[in-house]
Amino acid sequence: MNKKIIEKVKKLLSLAESSNENEAKLATIKANELIISHNLTMQEINDNIDYIENIHEDFSRASLETKFIHQIINNHFFVEVIYFKSYNLVNGKYKSNTKVLFVGESSNVQIASYVADFLKIKFKELWNKNKKEFSWDVSCKQSYYAGLCYGLCDQLNKVKMKVENERGLVVVNDIKIKEFLSKKHGKLGQRGTDFSVRNTIVYSNGIDHGKEIKISRGINDKSGFSGYIGKDL
Repeated sequence: MNKKIIEKVKKLLSLAESSNENEAKLATIKANELIISHNLTMQEINDNIDYIENIHEDFSRASLETKFIHQIINNHFFVEVIYFKSYNLVNGKYKSNTKVLFVGESSNVQIASYVADFLKIKFKELWNKNKKEFSWDVSCKQSYYAGLCYGLCDQLNKVKMKVENERGLVVVNDIKIKEFLSKKHGKLGQRGTDFSVRNTIVYSNGIDHGKEIKISRGINDKSGFSGYIGKDL
């Protein structure tokens, strides 16, 4: 993704912070359309793409929202999300950590990392707000996050279908990312998200809220892609 495309995406994400609800939603849609359109173009000329990997997270145990967010990133932001174990000697005992790699074309990795950081904050904000408003207990969290994931994916799928219909092309997985990974690491694990919906009302609320999430820039982030910092949307 060249610098001009990145600048356009950043400007659209700035508009997604607008107090005008319609303008904000349209800006988010346009930013996603631009990302998808660019990757359709790269799909046609992908012989010259350089791939990178970035360690996005390193934790002993993944948070619940992280599991759903990585599913969104893997399916919609043109990167592969890979998990692998590392072991460190602590007080004479080996303790394991999980490292999370985002792998893909450098600009896609940059954008995916930003979106993942943003969504981690946003999921928590939405959960805390609605838990308080509706007096939900912690057992509702998984159902709510599952709904947010479904709702946001539905929003992103609609944008993808629109772009595919306009371009007359279908977005396909980039097999060269897997080739890049295989050469560098051999076989690595890829983790899915298994969940059960325990509360269908909470899940339905999550779907509605996920459909309304607007991915925007952080207010203290000059580049627009290094992470979301404390602003409600």
